[in-house]
Amino acid sequence: MKTVVILQARFSSTRLPGKVLKVVRDQSILGWMIRLCKLIDGVDEVCVAVPEGAVHEGVAAEARRLGASVAYGPEYDVLARFLIAARQTNADIVMRITTDCPLADPAIASDLLRIFKEDQADYGSNNDPFSFPHGLDCEVFTRSVLERAADEAKDPYEREHVTPWMKKNVHLKKVHLHGPGGEMVSWRWTVDTPDDLEFFEAVAKHFDHAPGWKEIVAVLEANPELHDLNRNSRSRG
Repeated sequence: MKTVVILQARFSSTRLPGKVLKVVRDQSILGWMIRLCKLIDGVDEVCVAVPEGAVHEGVAAEARRLGASVAYGPEYDVLARFLIAARQTNADIVMRITTDCPLADPAIASDLLRIFKEDQADYGSNNDPFSFPHGLDCEVFTRSVLERAADEAKDPYEREHVTPWMKKNVHLKKVHLHGPGGEMVSWRWTVDTPDDLEFFEAVAKHFDHAPGWKEIVAVLEANPELHDLNRNSRSRG
């Protein structure tokens, strides 16, 4: 069975335009993402799902340069874009990690994918409920469930965010990877605002590789002032 990580990426993000092409330590954020996704055990391909339109072609070009495949689809119907990408890559299993999470941990994603396969589940996540810092979120689901969601999900929110229909469907077999919980749930390691980018730049100075989440915690424990860089951007919901 073929497993594909699909990264949704666009140039026209509203709070931090062009964020996936921002360069940190000589590598775009998209580059950080593709590198870490290639380290996930059991993944056969990384595909970047890009909206149609000339404004996004820089994102597509960067994805190809970095060795990822590219699929095009609607900008706001991201669920449809995922299905196009899954069909194009012949994916049997899809892992979803959003492209604004350059500190995502390949080991966490590997563990989630392992238990998902072992339990022969339909859907799996590590963020329902939240138990990791925001930015370590990942989800995995079968192609058949994605097909059903794309056919049955009608609400615009469900279409834009890909997996709400799956999370609400009580008939699907689900698995969950639990994190440390506690204070860490409020920590924000994603990149969606200028403050978030400043935080990521400060943390990235400590690594020449895709760090594990415990390595990042060690940096924050040694440099607690880093928490203040994006404190105003924090929210979970």
